[in-house]
Amino acid sequence: MCEGGFTAVWARRRHNGRYTCCSQVQPVTIVHQWVQLDLGYSRYVTGIVTQRSDVGEVTAIKVAASTVDEGPWTIVGPFPIVAEMGSIATTRIAPLAARFIRVMPVSWRGRLSLR
Repeated sequence: MCEGGFTAVWARRRHNGRYTCCSQVQPVTIVHQWVQLDLGYSRYVTGIVTQRSDVGEVTAIKVAASTVDEGPWTIVGPFPIVAEMGSIATTRIAPLAARFIRVMPVSWRGRLSLR
């Protein structure tokens, strides 16, 4: 089960040298949810790629980074997300050293859906 209360099934896989995760739409929108990724070992993160769905649109995110699962967490943002339906948006951030990354939706329209 995903961190932060999502009922969706998340999978970590490697695609073209990048880690990605898959999601489903959250049936009940609850504030303070996040998607947590384990990168396997500490590395520098310089951006987050998100994709807009047809049922909801995340319009801003915060990013949290930590070298251990329990924290402490370094939080940056919020960052606006501008994407057309089905398109991909890349959010560039200052390099963060982290093994664990949390992507936290701050604002959205429609149903909360993050991929």
